[in-house]
Amino acid sequence: MLTDKRGVSYARLLVTHPHTGPQAVYDTPRRARVTAPTYAGDTVTLDLDVTARAPGMLCVEQHDPDWGIWRAWVPVEACEPLRY
Repeated sequence: MLTDKRGVSYARLLVTHPHTGPQAVYDTPRRARVTAPTYAGDTVTLDLDVTARAPGMLCVEQHDPDWGIWRAWVPVEACEPLRY
């Protein structure tokens, strides 16, 4: 089982990627369908809020019952904007 030093599982969390360059935080989050790997090695598709951008990357906010709010940087290609 994948746990941090507090014993909280992070297996369901999206893998975050390093990024370089400037970041821009959105005033209002934007929804996107994100297909990306978790730390457990599974690929999942989730509808999430995009809260910031950096060159080639988007920051998404994932809500997990054990972890709380997790922010992960994922490649732009992993996100499909959702229009309502």
